[in-house]
Amino acid sequence: MVNKPKQKGTAAETAVVRYAREHGFPLADRLTLTGRYDRGDVLLCPGAVIEVKAGKAAQYASYGQILAWMEETRTEMRNGHADTAALIVQRQGMGLTRVGLWEFWYDVQFPWPALACRTVDDGLRMLRWSGWGNPLEE
Repeated sequence: MVNKPKQKGTAAETAVVRYAREHGFPLADRLTLTGRYDRGDVLLCPGAVIEVKAGKAAQYASYGQILAWMEETRTEMRNGHADTAALIVQRQGMGLTRVGLWEFWYDVQFPWPALACRTVDDGLRMLRWSGWGNPLEE
């Protein structure tokens, strides 16, 4: 018997990996499940992990749900001893071929901690600009 939610999650993670590899993160790969000490869904490059949420729950997620998933992402970052992490969330009308338009949630530090959101395309470019993955072309 096929577990449909798990199958959808695998497809979304694979789509994110494919997109990341094509956009400056050639080492991006899916992480194996490690139970209670999960380290995220995708390793972009050493030190950078991604949690991926897709399907109906993600497409219609409230801001409160995003906050809960972001807390899960921070825990997984600590579990994996990563330096940075982001949460990628599929939104309504954005299928697996449009990963670049999904939401990319991450922590920022102003004079106070805050949560910010960009598209995946912008988020990956921002990470590359910050020194993660392949350098941006001039």
